[in-house]
Amino acid sequence: MSTSNFHQSVESNRRHDIEAKELTRAICSLYMLEEDPYLKVMAWNISVLDRSLFDLESKIAENLPIEKSNEIEMLFLTSQTIMWLDLVYELLTTWEERVQKVKLFLSANLYKSIRPTMKEMGTSNFEDELIRLEKSLSAVHISLSLIELLQQNKKELKIEKADGSLEYRFSLDDGGVSSVSRRDISSSLLKFEFTK
Repeated sequence: MSTSNFHQSVESNRRHDIEAKELTRAICSLYMLEEDPYLKVMAWNISVLDRSLFDLESKIAENLPIEKSNEIEMLFLTSQTIMWLDLVYELLTTWEERVQKVKLFLSANLYKSIRPTMKEMGTSNFEDELIRLEKSLSAVHISLSLIELLQQNKKELKIEKADGSLEYRFSLDDGGVSSVSRRDISSSLLKFEFTK
């Protein structure tokens, strides 16, 4: 390997590490997720797999249309995409289940703190926590809806020509056509950072 290739490889790995950290940070910004070691490790695994999928998608996009020699890469991309979707789905549904219990606790304590006296200082803390929790839940519902759409239609996933990611095209009620791709879901995860 030449020196310039080595430096390009090191720079590429550094860039991927930064991008994986950004996605991990965004996922971990969901309400209380960072405090859960199991979910935090899952977030990192999702981010690392996202980066390797991104590279594979880009490589496939450069070599479209798919030829016999690329069929193995296509099968690998499909299996890795489905695995990535399943990981994201598991993380988000596990987090949502745990947070719903916290929501019940916060709601009950907010009610208790408001009832005795409106001047009690602790009330605003419960309200702030509930607001942050609701923002996280809303963001997760969008991502879960997209994932469920892809999971229900695994057999109909196709390559999106622009970026090489797998997408599902579907008809709208008004007769139009829309699509959702793996990269759309990855982008929706990055938006979690705004729920803080």
